[in-house]
Amino acid sequence: MATIPPLIAVCYVDPYVAAQNWQAQVPSIAKYPVIIIGSRNLTNDIIFKNTIKAANPRIKMLGYILANERTNQNNPAKSIFAAVPTGSPYECNYIDPNTGLTVFPQLGLFRLFDWRWTGFPQVLSNGVDAVLNTYPYDGIFFDNSGVFNIAQPDTVNGTTVALVNGQTPADIRADMQAGYQVAMSLIRSKHPGILMITNGTPNYVDTNGGMVEGHPERQAVELPPFAGQASPGMDVALTLDTGVTPMTDSAITTAFNTARAYGNNVFYAYTRTNYQLVTWPTAFDAIAAAYPPDPPATPPPIRIRIR
Repeated sequence: MATIPPLIAVCYVDPYVAAQNWQAQVPSIAKYPVIIIGSRNLTNDIIFKNTIKAANPRIKMLGYILANERTNQNNPAKSIFAAVPTGSPYECNYIDPNTGLTVFPQLGLFRLFDWRWTGFPQVLSNGVDAVLNTYPYDGIFFDNSGVFNIAQPDTVNGTTVALVNGQTPADIRADMQAGYQVAMSLIRSKHPGILMITNGTPNYVDTNGGMVEGHPERQAVELPPFAGQASPGMDVALTLDTGVTPMTDSAITTAFNTARAYGNNVFYAYTRTNYQLVTWPTAFDAIAAAYPPDPPATPPPIRIRIR
């Protein structure tokens, strides 16, 4: 990848929601060298993405995929994830020490996948294939790539969860993380050239990097380059600005510089209020100016032979 401003935008704008006014947001979105965008591909979604690319042909787009559960989102991986059977060993579960009942934890509408299941890497890989086959994305953003404690909690209402085959809940969570690593390596082997960014602890080998979403206290651990990181390195530090008044340009520049201090692999993202609104802070003008675009390639000289 050519040298580009280390700036990235999270763009979950829905072109079917009039209030989000996607047409008015395109000029700001197109200023970014890299964006993460929803992978739904209805007619207006395609028009939206094509309009962005027309405004900035060099832009890199990462399609979105939710990695830890089924989804009700209308995206290409939906049917693949929906086909996964329910229950053990496909979904996380544990015995509640207080009731003796089996609990299948969930974050929202759906139960969490158990990444220890040997079939999971192929399912996630198939989901990625589906996303990449529906639009010419440059890569994939894997949301919820960390193992949540609720997947296998240490305690429930103050009571310790029992060992399972001699394993503590922490042991089981580590095995889930290892299963996810298998999935990342499988996807990389199938798609050696795509960008792969995960969201959640830890950093995974064979990915280009991970996102630290609004937790500056974790940047020192998660943003520096790591062993086995794919090239180009693209770790992301994201500021979600939900204050009553927007951050000043000075504060945004400070946040950018703080994140970049952890390595040249770090890209910075700023979101004001929510991911359905993409802005380009004035502070980014100076940052982008320090990374002028590469000139177009010079064609070889035309040689004419005179007889």
